[in-house]
Amino acid sequence: MKKARVVIIGNGIAGITAALSLRAANSEAAITVISDETELFYSRTALMYVYMRELQFADTVVHPREFYKKKKIDLDFATVKRIDCNARRVETATQNIHEFDYLLIAPGSRPRLPQIAGVQLAGVQGLYGKEHLANLEQLTAKPIRRAVVVGGGLIGVELAEMLVSRKIPVTFLVRDDLYFRGVLPAAEAGLVTHEILCHGVDLRLRTELASLGGNSEGQVTAAITDKNERIDCDLVGLTIGVEPRIELAVRTPLKTSRGFLTDTFLETNVPDIFAAGDAAEVTLPDGNVKVQQLWYTGRMQGRIAGQNLARKIAGEPLLAYDPGIFFNSAKFFSLEYQTYGIVPPGASEKDSILWQNTDAQKLIRIAFDASTPERKVTGFNVLGIRYRHEVCEKWIREKTPLQSVVASLGDANFDPEFYPQFENEIKRQLA
Repeated sequence: MKKARVVIIGNGIAGITAALSLRAANSEAAITVISDETELFYSRTALMYVYMRELQFADTVVHPREFYKKKKIDLDFATVKRIDCNARRVETATQNIHEFDYLLIAPGSRPRLPQIAGVQLAGVQGLYGKEHLANLEQLTAKPIRRAVVVGGGLIGVELAEMLVSRKIPVTFLVRDDLYFRGVLPAAEAGLVTHEILCHGVDLRLRTELASLGGNSEGQVTAAITDKNERIDCDLVGLTIGVEPRIELAVRTPLKTSRGFLTDTFLETNVPDIFAAGDAAEVTLPDGNVKVQQLWYTGRMQGRIAGQNLARKIAGEPLLAYDPGIFFNSAKFFSLEYQTYGIVPPGASEKDSILWQNTDAQKLIRIAFDASTPERKVTGFNVLGIRYRHEVCEKWIREKTPLQSVVASLGDANFDPEFYPQFENEIKRQLA
């Protein structure tokens, strides 16, 4: 019997997880992974620590080449130029042709660039992958008067921390009245804003980038704000978000919006062609259609995509992708952040309770459904503290009453030294 031929475009978290998930379920399928970023899958979230000299890039590579040989996964380090859905083949810039029976599209994202003058100047860049890290290393190998970072998201604060670690002066432009205010309630955003300022960053709130100026050699020399302020600089980091790489849909019947549109099984409108990760726009079980650009959702989508490829080959029913209860984590310089469930940025005393110790830079917010007499818990924000994922998720999933959660809050605490120190204060403030 002929082996099923599976081609995967992209060797990020979604693509490689899919390849391994497929291989675990099917030992015979011919699997080829094509990528033009790096030959081997690496941990993208660790790039900042390479720049900060805490890791070597080799430390970020998850599996050695021999691992893929053992798993019988072929790797092609090449740029995909065309998907021919009718002929069932993928063509690369190196003129390799990969015929497929089943295809997974997982090419990831690229930094989004604003539509302003000067964005193409040398010294202006985003931060997403290895190529951006290499460019940043080259730019900062020479003295930098000042760097300007634009955008109030997680990548922006990572880039600011990276530059500060090299003692490069940083001006950080954020359009909101507090950093991350579009995601966090005011108390949380205030705590993070304070942390950024404590590390010497020139944080300009309620400020947007209007244009960029350069010299006769095409090098950026200044950032001009919407307040007509000129900030002299040699480096500009644009971290206003990322956009899915969907250019491969051109001249194909594949449907796209923001990303490659899929059903709940991660299958596109073309049978046997799937999409996952940053570039997929997925129909969720509740009917919402979303692009989910988080590491953990990329891994979950990759796992389901791999299982569904195996099920397609075997003629079995497909599995629906369900991301479950939302969670995320980050670190703002030295301030840890975790969130579970739903905590809206407009959360107030009407639908949440808050404990905060400003001196210790610690905060707990528990959101609840105010329409129910039991005030069933819907989400958590924690800053400066580590909570157990499985405990918080269980409380949210079981719609546990707020009073019960507060009474047993110590069960979620990850740090045994933290809770006894603040236990009475927390219970008194949250009661």
